[in-house]
Amino acid sequence: MSAPSRRAVLAGLVGAVGLAACGRPAEAELLKVTDPSTVPATPPPSAAPPPSTSGTPTPSASAAPATTAPTTTAATTTPPRALPKGVLAGYWPTWIPDAVRIRDLPAAYGMVHLFAATPAGTDGTLTWAKPGDGRGAATHLREDVAYARATQKRAVLLSIGGAGHGLTFGSRAVSTRFVDSVRRIVDAELGAVDGIDLNTFEAEQAPNTDEYAWVSRTLKATYGKNFLVTAPPAPWSEIDEAFCRDLARAGLLDLCGPQFYDGPGLTDAAYIADTAAHWATLVGADRLYIGFGVIANAPNYLTAAQCATAYKGVAAAVPGVRGAFCWNTSADEAAGWAFAKTVGPLVSA
Repeated sequence: MSAPSRRAVLAGLVGAVGLAACGRPAEAELLKVTDPSTVPATPPPSAAPPPSTSGTPTPSASAAPATTAPTTTAATTTPPRALPKGVLAGYWPTWIPDAVRIRDLPAAYGMVHLFAATPAGTDGTLTWAKPGDGRGAATHLREDVAYARATQKRAVLLSIGGAGHGLTFGSRAVSTRFVDSVRRIVDAELGAVDGIDLNTFEAEQAPNTDEYAWVSRTLKATYGKNFLVTAPPAPWSEIDEAFCRDLARAGLLDLCGPQFYDGPGLTDAAYIADTAAHWATLVGADRLYIGFGVIANAPNYLTAAQCATAYKGVAAAVPGVRGAFCWNTSADEAAGWAFAKTVGPLVSA
């Protein structure tokens, strides 16, 4: 079977089953494979499932009331830095009772997604809960974020949303409250970050590109041109493709990380390479990093060695690909940091 037809067939398979796992209902059970003590209260990041056939329209920005951008002043601290040549990112889940401190992550992780702030409802307001403090991650969070950014030269991003936590930006008022919430969390709770990771579009929450563009533009104007905006789309979704393409071409999406895990066919190395090449035509190879799920012996996840093999295939198919990310750092720690050790050198090569 040719690569293009393989990609189409596997995408159809994922769409046909609805990828229930993308809502992560079984994630707690899967994590028990690597760490029986960690049962998440919040599911992992989720790309948007295949588009609904119900005809639900994307909310229109044209009906949004005119407002001015919020005027909150950003904290004076280390400014966001430009993306490195190679990016190895890890999602750092806050629901782990004894989460590893950010400063103690392997050096290979040059980017950390703090997972996650979540919508308090539908009005754009966000909530943020500190991580478990078993090893001091909560007590030292603000200082560890500052140390990771200034001394270790890591990029630290606030991830927003996740499975079951989509948000429809139906008006400028919602977008404004969202930006205000991001600023409150960043300035008051974290001190400063290098960007945000938008996990807010899924299921019926089809992305409202106009409002996402306003959010991205406003935050970049507040924190500086290097303030990063990233997103983890569903690899097969045409809705996600159009959304990420349009934001990237407008200079408002810095990294795009299709998630190749937690669904049938998504861990096939040939499919990953072929689909990554397709995404590179949409957003550019330099904005593309590949999402891998590493949970040992769990269905529709890969081992670190398999991730390395798949990434080599991507690098051959997409010269200049920016890197990869791991869901999640807790699972990688349970595996002896195998992902950081095996994929990290490939990304930095």
